[in-house]
Amino acid sequence: EYGAAETGLIAFECFHKNYHLMIDCCYTEIVNPKGNLQSDSAGKLIVTDFHNFKMPLLRYEIGDSATFSQEECPCGLKFPILRDLLGRTTDVVLSTKGVPYHSIVFYYLMKDFAEKNGEIFQFKVHQISTTEIEIKIVKTNKIEEKDLNYFTGKIKEKLGQDMNVRFKYTDSIPREKSGKLRDFTTDIDINLLREKLP
Repeated sequence: EYGAAETGLIAFECFHKNYHLMIDCCYTEIVNPKGNLQSDSAGKLIVTDFHNFKMPLLRYEIGDSATFSQEECPCGLKFPILRDLLGRTTDVVLSTKGVPYHSIVFYYLMKDFAEKNGEIFQFKVHQISTTEIEIKIVKTNKIEEKDLNYFTGKIKEKLGQDMNVRFKYTDSIPREKSGKLRDFTTDIDINLLREKLP
C-alpha cells in the first residue's frame, strides 16, 4: 500500500506490481516545478482527500514524486496506475551493505514495543554513516536496558550485525519549523542515497 499519515491511503499494489490509485478515496494530481499539470512525465504528487471531514486537505503536496501510467493493467482493475513512485530521499536508511530501506522500519519497531510494554513518548533516529546510528529517546520508567538490547538486536537483524547502535536519553525532541516531529534524519550524502534507490 502507499499513503500518507495526513491523507490516508492513496494506492494499492495489485498482483502485477502496479500501484492503482484509490480514486474513490482521494483525487491525485502531478505537477511540474512550475505548477503545471503533468499526465505522462514525473512531477510532484498533489493529493486532495475525500474522507477527512475534520481538517480537509485540498491539493496537498505530500513531498513525493511519481508519474501517471497510461497503460491498462492486466489485472483488469480500472483504477489508474501510479508509477515511478519516489518517496523522500531523506527517509532512506542504508544498511551496512548499502541496501536501502524506508526509515519506517524504526517506527514499526517502536510501535510494536509500545503496544507490548507501555509508552514511548518520542524518539528520533539519526544515521551518521552506513555503520553508525544514534537513537534519541524520551525515557520513561518502563524502558530498561534489556529493551534497548532488544531494539539493537532487531535493528542489526535488518541493517547488519556490524551496525553500531547507540542510544541517547533526552527530555524532549524538538519539532521542525513546520511543527512536525521528524523521526529520522541522515548525514549520508543525498547523491549516494539516490544511487541506491531502485
